[in-house]
Amino acid sequence: MVVHGPAPVYSKEAKNIIDLLSSIGNVSAVAGGTMCRTAIIDEGLRDVIDISSCDPPSIALLSFRDADALVVINHGKTLESGINFGEIVAGRVNNVKSIIHAERIFEADGTVIIWGNDEDDRIASEVASVIAGHFKSRIRQIKPKYVPAVEIEGFNYRKISGVLPGEPLFVGGTFVGTVVGREVRIKAKRGLICGIEGVKIKDSGLAKIGPVDLDNVMIKSGWLRDDITFPRIMTVKEGPGKAVMIDHTAFLSMDTVKPDTVCAITVGDDTTEVACDILARLGIRAIGITDGDKDSILKDTVVPKGSVIIRVSGITDDEAGVDAYSCVAGNNDTFEGFSQKVISFLEGRKISYTITRY
Repeated sequence: MVVHGPAPVYSKEAKNIIDLLSSIGNVSAVAGGTMCRTAIIDEGLRDVIDISSCDPPSIALLSFRDADALVVINHGKTLESGINFGEIVAGRVNNVKSIIHAERIFEADGTVIIWGNDEDDRIASEVASVIAGHFKSRIRQIKPKYVPAVEIEGFNYRKISGVLPGEPLFVGGTFVGTVVGREVRIKAKRGLICGIEGVKIKDSGLAKIGPVDLDNVMIKSGWLRDDITFPRIMTVKEGPGKAVMIDHTAFLSMDTVKPDTVCAITVGDDTTEVACDILARLGIRAIGITDGDKDSILKDTVVPKGSVIIRVSGITDDEAGVDAYSCVAGNNDTFEGFSQKVISFLEGRKISYTITRY
């Protein structure tokens, strides 16, 4: 089983479905998505849903190919967007086995979808019936037809449906702009994105994306987390240890920190905001390097107590952050020692800055 995103965790949908299916068989569940992992920590479900890795849902499902049934739990912002998600996942699994997809199961339009070409898959039908019967949801059988990208006159195009105006759009985990239409179309040539229709593009975000496989790159629209959370904050680590760098890769924060990490240097306003929210649940303080270019892509964030957020001026956070990390990389020090080294570096370079301490 793959639990995708934070919504089915905070809503208790995931726990209810796991408990239900555990009454008829053995259930192995893993997290799909970084915000799903933080939700599992908040809800105290680390012994129920594995957060040790965070593969894309299709990859995680393929790792369970020997299981009797493959289940995905999701809670999209609409039923349409949830079905679009399920079709992408089912298309990538490529009919290895039917997939039982529980979508928005606590809502009035809650649906259990059986993705696959085998209408006589007895086990999938039985599992779907158990879920649908318990939660009084409808059942649909759909043959996945998803084709991610098409080539037209030398350009590759990928359409993103189920978007809503005002939502942020992410490509490969990087924020690239705000949705302004009801449909988004991404245009690429030789792996390089050269246009996004239906989006007000953030040029600095798009510039950070190198060559991509448009068929398989993760593309997400919508806020990272809509739920009001009660974060399970860990006491911050004290004493000496190592520093790590999180440079516009906030989604990888949980995999970047190591057992000896006591400090994370985060680069970028949104990266710092998202990374701090994750790091607070791991007890790791942050030294954030920002320049005021924040889009607030995550709601109700928390910051590890004792963290230091530095806003530079006259230079971008990218330029300041990489050099700041180079002066502490590989060192063994306390958080206070690391932060003083970073501040001394900025002063030595005569970089103007302001500090917010938490």
